[in-house]
Amino acid sequence: MTKNENLLVTLSEECAEVQQAVSKVLRFGQDNYNPATPQVTNELEVLTEYYQLIAVMEMLIESGVLKQLCDCEIAEIKASKKYKVKLHQSISEDCGRIK
Repeated sequence: MTKNENLLVTLSEECAEVQQAVSKVLRFGQDNYNPATPQVTNELEVLTEYYQLIAVMEMLIESGVLKQLCDCEIAEIKASKKYKVKLHQSISEDCGRIK
C-alpha cells in the first residue's frame, strides 16, 4: 500500500466514524455520553470526528492526491447541497415524514 492509498483508507475510516457518532446522537441524544468518558458528549464526538475527517482531506490535498478547489467552487458545491437538502426536506414534509 502506498502512502496515498493509506490516506484514502484513513479518509474512509473517518467517514465511518462520523456516521457512527451521528448514530449515537440519534439513538441517545446530543448531550448524552459514553459512561467511560463523561466529559465527551455525543455532540462533541460528532464535531471531533468531522474535524478529523477534514484534517485527512487536507492531507490528501496537500499531498496532491486530491486537488484544491477555489473558494467559488466550494461555495457553489455547498450552496447546491443546501438547496437539495431543503428541497428533499420539503418533499418529506409534504409526505408527512418530517414534522
